[in-house]
Amino acid sequence: MEESEAAPSPRWAAVLNRKPETITFPPDTSDDVVYIDECLAFLLDTYGPASSPTGVKGYALDNEPALWFYTHPRLFTQPLTVFELLTRSIDLSHTVKDLDPAAETFGPCLYGFTAYLNLQDAPDWDEYSGTYNRFVEAYLDLMRAASDTAGVRLLDVLDVHWYPEPDGVYAGDTSRAVAEIRLQVTRSLWDSTYVEPSWIGQWFSPVAILPYLQGAIDAYYPGTKLAITEYDYGAPHHISGGLAQADALGIFGRYGVYFGSKWGPHSAYIRSAYRLYLDCDGNGTAFGNQAVSASTSDIENCPVYAARSGNGALHIVLINRSYDEPITGHVSIIGDMDLARGGSWGFSRSDTLLQPGAAIDIGPDHTFDVGLPPLSAHHLILRPETGAAGEPVGEDVSLVTIEPNPARGVIHVRYRDGVDAAGYVAIHDVTGKLVREVYNRRGARSLTIERLGLESGTYFLRIRAGDRATTRKVLWTR
Repeated sequence: MEESEAAPSPRWAAVLNRKPETITFPPDTSDDVVYIDECLAFLLDTYGPASSPTGVKGYALDNEPALWFYTHPRLFTQPLTVFELLTRSIDLSHTVKDLDPAAETFGPCLYGFTAYLNLQDAPDWDEYSGTYNRFVEAYLDLMRAASDTAGVRLLDVLDVHWYPEPDGVYAGDTSRAVAEIRLQVTRSLWDSTYVEPSWIGQWFSPVAILPYLQGAIDAYYPGTKLAITEYDYGAPHHISGGLAQADALGIFGRYGVYFGSKWGPHSAYIRSAYRLYLDCDGNGTAFGNQAVSASTSDIENCPVYAARSGNGALHIVLINRSYDEPITGHVSIIGDMDLARGGSWGFSRSDTLLQPGAAIDIGPDHTFDVGLPPLSAHHLILRPETGAAGEPVGEDVSLVTIEPNPARGVIHVRYRDGVDAAGYVAIHDVTGKLVREVYNRRGARSLTIERLGLESGTYFLRIRAGDRATTRKVLWTR
């Protein structure tokens, strides 16, 4: 494109937030203007408001504005100023809130660390640097002030992007030297003791970016949510990429990130990292939604994350980042948690798919050991053996019938009349290894378990229904 065609020129249509005349469908294409409110009105008419099940829930006020001078040089012939970005953000947010008050606004969608600092050396940053240490603080405070004046929240979500800066990490280098950095660089998200091998680590350590951003929110615009709408640790086809993704998801949960979206491909390792939290057993078993404090004695090699779920189960994610050394995790549960047994699922460099691990027996002192192979991630699920009232679960041989037995291809678990079927069926082999765990909903009369892929042999079904339990032996044939 010729430099003479830089905006404003006949090549470009102007973009304005509000149309002075009546909004029309289809839009008038002869007026050389694109109106944002006309676009929003179309979305509202098509999908409904944000408060409806199908409505658009949120809008990004723009994308990576500090780079516009570099990425869109014919549209932005001069570097963006702080004043211009704030003016644009405030005006566009007013437009969104006027048309759809329930919709959330995300901004300013900063590309990375230098944008956080000073909006990529914005020409007018000196006018703000005497009051604010970094641009993020100025943006939050001035959006808050504009919101107070307007009587409506104009920024719902502080939106930033975060990519690793050490050489080769984001580029996907899978050499051991770079992979080991990839496995550690997630610590820049939170760990004030970690110094990443990059210009950011050299000049701005400790980074601890999530605590910093949350601290800025608390100081300048309390109640604003936090989003990382682009991030990627590279090497999606390598175990180091999968473990970095699993670690990032745990960190996002621990630090209350409201919205996170990964950039780039979702290979088998990346899919397994998501499944570790969302569906570790292939039957919908997800990480808990009630945060539980968890700490590790080995920050470098073994991060840990924990949460409770509504059925009383405790979920623990453990990662072994070591290339060569297995780790024996000595887990100690502190607090009033009546847990007695558990199982695990995980993936490693030898298998991109999540596989079941050995059953876990929790000692009377609320401790147990778990083996973690090198370069692996594991989701432990620990369950109580007490009923809702705190009484021991009863062994009830008439609780269910199992059909067929011997079984081949499918197992049908049928509950007797009057039984609260809410619970689970855990299938163990003769060594005690958990091979499948399936949940059952309240009010169900039967449960069908299929696609087991078991070897021929004897298996034990531990069945929990409400406050009752039973164990049944099943012969499986192929």
